[in-house]
Amino acid sequence: HGIFETHFSDSLWFTAGYSYTTLGSDIGGSRIIGTQYNSAFGEPVPTLQPFDHGFVNLAGTSQVDEQVFSANLLWAPLKDLNVLLGFRYTYEDQESDSMFLDTEVGPVNPVNFFGPQRLLPPVQTFASTSDFYNRFAERLELRYAGIANWLFYAEGEWGEERVNVRAQEDGGVTEEPRNKDTSALVQKYKIGANLNHSMLSNLSAQYSHKIASYE
Repeated sequence: HGIFETHFSDSLWFTAGYSYTTLGSDIGGSRIIGTQYNSAFGEPVPTLQPFDHGFVNLAGTSQVDEQVFSANLLWAPLKDLNVLLGFRYTYEDQESDSMFLDTEVGPVNPVNFFGPQRLLPPVQTFASTSDFYNRFAERLELRYAGIANWLFYAEGEWGEERVNVRAQEDGGVTEEPRNKDTSALVQKYKIGANLNHSMLSNLSAQYSHKIASYE
């Protein structure tokens, strides 16, 4: 990561920062349908139900990379007035790949789907997912302290997220590959005042409003 700061004047400051984070993980394990904890695969299970699902010998990897850039501008046009502008952009990339034996159940009598169930032979399955996140955040804040014992402020925050999700599974359950785009927009507004009358008493008032939309 890195941080940059400069003062254009006593009343105008600018800061910026960048960070990069990476995380790798190994995944593994089994989820076996059984009558007790740590059951062995293939043991008779008289309580099998439709849609019971498990997996055996899961093995895979996951990788997450995140980059964050931020910038802030502080401006004091008047002695008692401060204006703060902020911006942050985050890019996140998640990649996962795995392989396992997929275990499903099926009806003993094909005509009666919800009747007694049996364990089907496991199927070798390969799965992969790719998620991409683009997040934007902006902030505007004004603070005025020109009246004795009073602080007046107004804030606005805007956040936007755009996501692309891709998932594919080959082998066990037949599923269509997924390629989906989603987005979200959130707006927050605040206005308020604080009165510091003495060390023992103070008064605060604030109004806030939030707007959110998702697609």
